Amino acid sequence: MDESKLLETCEAGRVLNLTPASVRWLAAKGTLPVAVLTSRGQRLFRRADVEGLAKARRKRAAAAASKQPVTAPVEAVSPDLTVNGR
Repeated sequence: MDESKLLETCEAGRVLNLTPASVRWLAAKGTLPVAVLTSRGQRLFRRADVEGLAKARRKRAAAAASKQPVTAPVEAVSPDLTVNGR
């Protein structure tokens, strides 16, 4: 395996804009496959896997951002700024 294409947990976190703890959680959950688990317990990830997950996360975030926010109908808000009498 080409070790130049492997990322340590903190490097994967930088690519994903996540903390190392979140990267470990994704690995434990199976969302991000671990390419190598060293004898010291260090996880190494394939750069392609990390970049693929980063791309999927950006795509999902863009889709969520494009959706319209849910708002209460105007008639449900009373003049004293309570909603439905509460």
